[in-house]
Amino acid sequence: MSARRLLAIVLFLVALVLPSTVAEPASAADTLRSCWLSVDSGASLCVAAAEDLVDAVEVAGVDLLFDNAAARATDGEIALSTLYSDTGFGGAKLIMSASGSDCSTGAYGYTSLSPYGWDNRAQSFKSSNRCTTVVFKNTNYGGTQYGYYSSSSNLGTAMNNQASSWRVQ
Repeated sequence: MSARRLLAIVLFLVALVLPSTVAEPASAADTLRSCWLSVDSGASLCVAAAEDLVDAVEVAGVDLLFDNAAARATDGEIALSTLYSDTGFGGAKLIMSASGSDCSTGAYGYTSLSPYGWDNRAQSFKSSNRCTTVVFKNTNYGGTQYGYYSSSSNLGTAMNNQASSWRVQ
């Protein structure tokens, strides 16, 4: 069994056991939640915006790595980029990760943020593990874009609360 399939099964089983107030799979109904998405395995987890998303992911058995050295040393989920609902890296967050690879091996993204309740919500972002982030006004990486930057504490009047797709490389 592949590591990705095993991870998906473990996350599914944990989601059945944990109370829904602690963590839930990502869905469009999560408009006021912080969420983690694994771009390659499809695993996801959401918590209330005020809760610690990284702790919830780790309780679910996933080692979410933000540091380059730690990411190279383990087989955990490597954080690529985080969107924030407020300027200055505050509020709810949406974390994109990949299993065992950073941006030095390719580009990753979501052509639509709507299924995750994040359409037109981002106001700042931070990249991790050799990545740069770009957000697009339209789905499918279309329209006005802002990025490729390692971080931005404010997307400005042109893009605050207007991003509909998200990509890292």
